[in-house]
Amino acid sequence: AFGIKTKFVKHVTKEEIAPIINSKTKAVFAELIGNPNLEIVDIKSVADLAHENGAVFILDSTTATPYLINPFDYGADIVVHSTSKYINGGGNSISGVIIDSGNFKWDYDKFKGLAEYKKFGKFAYIAKLRNGIWRNVGGCLAPMNAFMNSVGLETLGLRMERCCHNALKLAEFFESCDGIEVNYPALKASPFYDLCQEELGGKGGAILTIRAGSKERAFKLINGLKLATNATNIGDTRTLVIHPASTIYVHGSEEQKINAGVFGDTIRISVGIEDASDLIEDFKQSIEKL
Repeated sequence: AFGIKTKFVKHVTKEEIAPIINSKTKAVFAELIGNPNLEIVDIKSVADLAHENGAVFILDSTTATPYLINPFDYGADIVVHSTSKYINGGGNSISGVIIDSGNFKWDYDKFKGLAEYKKFGKFAYIAKLRNGIWRNVGGCLAPMNAFMNSVGLETLGLRMERCCHNALKLAEFFESCDGIEVNYPALKASPFYDLCQEELGGKGGAILTIRAGSKERAFKLINGLKLATNATNIGDTRTLVIHPASTIYVHGSEEQKINAGVFGDTIRISVGIEDASDLIEDFKQSIEKL
């Protein structure tokens, strides 16, 4: 719609990006922990490839949060967060943030829209955003929402410690369940276990997915839960579950769903700060009803 030519890769890896990137490429965009497929990006290798081609590397780190990683340490240039999620923590504010490292060496002939902001040096990109998004479009966060985010940010570390602990315990429980297939990066069985250890300090984030065997079983499992809430958000203090294929991915093609790790029997779980044993008991009683 904006005249921007976009090329997609199934997996955000150096190997898959290399054949389609060139000197005309303006940016490489990725989600650090994919939602809901939970693939982890090797930030340094992708960032190096982008920089070799004069492209800026923009990383959505919402699901990893600033508590688990500072992507700038690994070569990312710009980081974005949906602050409605973990930074806020209470599911009460729609908002987002854009953070510029100031490290990218902008080629003002290639990025012509930034040329007039060259005088701002490392703040050129932020200055352009203030004019474009804030002043001209009006994307300005309401004071109350900003306040709620600020309050939530104070407990981000505590919440992420608890959420990651709970997610791992819950994932380990699912590994022992017959007829349930679990996906979580901090499990040793995950193909992203090593990257999880290297980049995220061994914490896999607070989202995990399970496959229940069929759409009918997935619905029955969700409906049988007493503690977890059926809702679309992530990053809440409460544990939230959703059937992605019939909700947030309902308009996606079959190929898009498969690429995103969304199948008819997939359930996405955003793990909250409840007691891990209570969460396990809730899922256990629902699974037993299957």
